[in-house]
Amino acid sequence: MANANRHIDSFGPKLVFETYSETATHPGPVSYTMTSSTDDQHKYQQGLYESGMTRIYNDGSIQVESAAKKSTGGAGYTIICHNGDIIINANGDNGHIKINGADITIDAERNLTLRGDKIRIGGPSKYACDKIDLIAKNVNATGDTGNLVASLMMSSALVSIQGTLISKAVKTAKFVSPYQGPPGVGSII
Repeated sequence: MANANRHIDSFGPKLVFETYSETATHPGPVSYTMTSSTDDQHKYQQGLYESGMTRIYNDGSIQVESAAKKSTGGAGYTIICHNGDIIINANGDNGHIKINGADITIDAERNLTLRGDKIRIGGPSKYACDKIDLIAKNVNATGDTGNLVASLMMSSALVSIQGTLISKAVKTAKFVSPYQGPPGVGSII
């Protein structure tokens, strides 16, 4: 039997509303969808599905703007998720997530974890960031190599010869790469 409750309204060739379709889609049967397309066939669709999911899809980019006439201060755009996670995903090798602002605060009630093959704190060069403060009751750093590990004399090679009669000068010369300071200044080791 055909889907008797399905209803489609077309507002010309570029805008279509559809309600109650039992056609299987990724989010489930359709409660409603609004579909629009451009002359060069870029498609936009938003819908509510019987699974409870609301989905917004666009072939091109999406820009959301708010608070153009709001007085300064306070929230101008808020995302609230009552239960579950908020996931921001930039697919592909060239996908970057960028957050820009005069001041940015990431506030976690329990843990803040930064994961990546390489994590950089600071600017694109060593002189692009004026200062980094690590402020906590307890600050730990562990690693096998690197100038922080070397400066703290924590590399596994150095730890293995701690307490021996090998002098600090020999340890430094053998295991620590000199860190070059600003131009015109020699090694700090």
